[in-house]
Amino acid sequence: AVRLAHSVKKEMIFAMVGGDKTKYIRLRRITP
Repeated sequence: AVRLAHSVKKEMIFAMVGGDKTKYIRLRRITP
């Protein structure tokens, strides 16, 4: 559980650093 939370935290940080570009790519990957 701790590991999962850690990875989620990492992803959130990466999203903040990457900006909208990363968010856009993630959204496209999630939605077909």
